[in-house]
Amino acid sequence: MDKKLERSTKKISDGNHTFGELYEERTALFCALCNLLPDISWKSKEHFDEKNDPMFNGDFIAGINAPKGIITFHIKLKYWDNFKVPELECAPPYDGYSSQNVIDRLFSIADH
Repeated sequence: MDKKLERSTKKISDGNHTFGELYEERTALFCALCNLLPDISWKSKEHFDEKNDPMFNGDFIAGINAPKGIITFHIKLKYWDNFKVPELECAPPYDGYSSQNVIDRLFSIADH
């Protein structure tokens, strides 16, 4: 793609927030939740199958083992030290969850 035509989604706005701001907020919220729940939270610099599914460059994966299943997000490495949770050698296998599953799994934490 022509570099002049490339656009960063980070600057797209709904009039109140940019995508970049919303991702920063999501990172901060997930970090806070993980740190409040260190017994069921974790972080890793490798996926379960690193050979066939390598980690995104400059990211790590953070997760919570919620009552209804695992919740994970890819997070920029600059936030690694903010996550005060156990480090795993590799993340658990991805179970194919959808965005709706993530929402349901997050609410399952709130229900306990």
